[in-house]
Amino acid sequence: MAEEKTTEVVVRDRSDIGIALAFFGLGALVGATAALLLATQSGAETREDIKRMSGELRERISSLASQVGETFERVRAKIEERRHHAAAPADDTKTEASDAPA
Repeated sequence: MAEEKTTEVVVRDRSDIGIALAFFGLGALVGATAALLLATQSGAETREDIKRMSGELRERISSLASQVGETFERVRAKIEERRHHAAAPADDTKTEASDAPA
């Protein structure tokens, strides 16, 4: 009797990614706020720092979102490929059965 080989595919829900992005942004915001409150500099310097930090944060979030999108597409493609490979033997069996003499 042949052993049946199974493959388990785990796909994370998009809400998990959204939560991770939210915590990342919140951590960056808390860190930036703490740095500004503890800094000893003029208001103009602080405003310049805020502008710079917000630009850096925007770039990080954009980069992270891009990476998440690329990862999602790779996982989707792998799932589709495995689904196709799993369906191929069933299609072959169906064809053989229909070609067999009655």
